[in-house]
Amino acid sequence: MADIVIRLDSKKILIIVRLIIIIIVLFSNNFFSQFGSPFKFDCDNFRQEIKTNSKEFSVEFLSKEIYDYYSKDSIQKNEIVISENLNLNSAFQKKFPGTITENCVNAKFLNNDFIQKIKGCNSNMKINLLDKKDSFYIFKVSGFEISGYYAFDERNKVIITTQNFPQIINDELIIDVGKRFSYKKSISYYKIKGGEIDYINIVYPALYEYKDLKIIKSLSGKIQAFVELINFDFIEVPSNNGGEKYERNPNKYCIKRISIY
Repeated sequence: MADIVIRLDSKKILIIVRLIIIIIVLFSNNFFSQFGSPFKFDCDNFRQEIKTNSKEFSVEFLSKEIYDYYSKDSIQKNEIVISENLNLNSAFQKKFPGTITENCVNAKFLNNDFIQKIKGCNSNMKINLLDKKDSFYIFKVSGFEISGYYAFDERNKVIITTQNFPQIINDELIIDVGKRFSYKKSISYYKIKGGEIDYINIVYPALYEYKDLKIIKSLSGKIQAFVELINFDFIEVPSNNGGEKYERNPNKYCIKRISIY
């Protein structure tokens, strides 16, 4: 096949350059409209979006006093596991052959409002079984532009995907804090009971960083997730190249404390 050669004159090059500049400007405007400029630090500007398939969830903002008071009685979170458990994986492969292997998946996935069967292999993806918590096998998924976790429920054989190591409580709750997409982040909270899976996703601005998660169990046995998010202001610092340079100001920030149950 012959090579295709494209020749551009100076006018066409100028047009292309102008188009590229327009695209960059539009992207920058979109970026700062989502993230907020370093010059416009505003703690009241906290836009959140909530998506859920159940009316049973409640989301509230907490004061520091209430957050600290109830956090004293928080229960221990799951320890993050990073090493593959070969013995557990051997047992899993015998119990669920061909379901999740090193490069392949043949299982049902929760896709918010419905469950989807996915079957396929990817040589660029590696799946390692790390741990088992209650009824959930926890897999680490990694590869080119791939990073996350599978929580495989042995009861209904459904996989719930998380971006961070899943917090599994009482064999019925899965919490994933800080999932990043586009210019936003989210908190995902799944409740599994009697074969049904209810979920709530709380989307918040990406400049807010995950600071802490507390799991609270009330006297009635109800589980609450207390999530603490922090957003730092920016401060201008000296730059070696003479341009503008900004870093986070450790003395100026705002914190949002959210309760989910």
